[in-house]
Amino acid sequence: MTTAIESVENRLDHVERVLSETAVAQAEAIAASNERLSRIEANAAASDERLSRIEATVAANAAASDERLSRIEATVAANAATISANAAAIAASDERLSRIEATVAANAAAIAASDERLSRIEATVAANAAAIAASDERLSRIEATVAANATTIAAASEAQDRRIAHLTEQQQRNNQDLSVIKGWQTEAVVARNAQEIFARLAPNGILMRIFPKSEIAFYLSSATRHNFMTKAEVDNAGAIDFLMDGTDHTGAPISFAIEVSYTAGNDDIQRALERAPLIAKLLGREAVLPAVAAEVISEGFEENARTYHVSWAYVPNGNRIME
Repeated sequence: MTTAIESVENRLDHVERVLSETAVAQAEAIAASNERLSRIEANAAASDERLSRIEATVAANAAASDERLSRIEATVAANAATISANAAAIAASDERLSRIEATVAANAAAIAASDERLSRIEATVAANAAAIAASDERLSRIEATVAANATTIAAASEAQDRRIAHLTEQQQRNNQDLSVIKGWQTEAVVARNAQEIFARLAPNGILMRIFPKSEIAFYLSSATRHNFMTKAEVDNAGAIDFLMDGTDHTGAPISFAIEVSYTAGNDDIQRALERAPLIAKLLGREAVLPAVAAEVISEGFEENARTYHVSWAYVPNGNRIME
């Protein structure tokens, strides 16, 4: 806005300079004409005799002077017209300046209104800044509380994890102990019901004897002394649960290397398959059949037993001490 006002003022200064220069030029022209006329009059008074001689020349030049004076008068009239036009232009400029001043005043009012609005906005921004500062402070307190809670929760979670790990370890030991106890119980049931178990492995067969652990240990010791079995083979053969001799339904001799488990799975089948030929090698027999005895069988066990030709039998569970 200040730039626009300065532009108007510069234009007015320019108009004033043009009018001033025009007036000066007119004054100089008139002064020059007066000076010339004065010289003419002086020459006329001082030179009467010369005037006589030059009357004819003056008469001749009078027409030219009249013509020149006519041109001067025309110039003066033209300058007057120019001055009038300039006056009209100045009047128009004054009117335009009045409108500009009115516009400037209106703009000043608008600027004042804008300043007032900006003041209100600044007040609102200050209030918002205070509210934001209060919110930041509250968030800082919340963050501190969350951090403290996170530390407490982490400590509690760590303690809980340790407790769960301890309980899990304890449960695993309990499960292992329970498995061992169930295995012992199942082996005891097999020993008490050996004839029934043998009959299930060899239908219509007759159990002749169960090899005592001491006798199996004697054979294992002999195999070690004579080096016809490796230590790994001796250890594996010695882990067999039962070795039973008897006859099948035809009366032919038959032997079973039996793996006993509370819950029979595919690993029991594999152990029986590994240990039966080792027992045959240990006793110097042509064949010892792999077998599994269990109170419970896992999914797929029966099909795998048929696939690998492993005999198996349920163990009566009337004396089982727990599930």
